[in-house]
Amino acid sequence: MMCQFPAWLSDTEVAYTVRDSSGSPAVWSVPADGTGAPELIRADAESPARLGE
Repeated sequence: MMCQFPAWLSDTEVAYTVRDSSGSPAVWSVPADGTGAPELIRADAESPARLGE
């Protein structure tokens, strides 16, 4: 598994892309302070960049 393309979603949350062993990407988010578990935002997606508010 490889993490790529990190992006801040807010002051407290970071999103990133992870590819599984087959190479399929997914975007996940996690609290920036390291607490809490990662949450799947979107499967089969590459970029966590925010578009709009």
